Amino acid sequence: MAIVNSGTIIRDVSSSRDSARNLSQMALIMMMAPLLAPIIGMALLNVTGWHGIFFYSLIP
Repeated sequence: MAIVNSGTIIRDVSSSRDSARNLSQMALIMMMAPLLAPIIGMALLNVTGWHGIFFYSLIP
């Protein structure tokens, strides 16, 4: 639902050229997040130990 809403907002407030650029940036971020999350999680685990994972999940 959030993907549809954000895409609609981008189309409503931007020109056609800007909306195409913004939608492609949104798609790039959505593709990169699942790739980067395990890398960031492993780095956090190596630096802080397993306690850091739980403390990090408390941050909204």
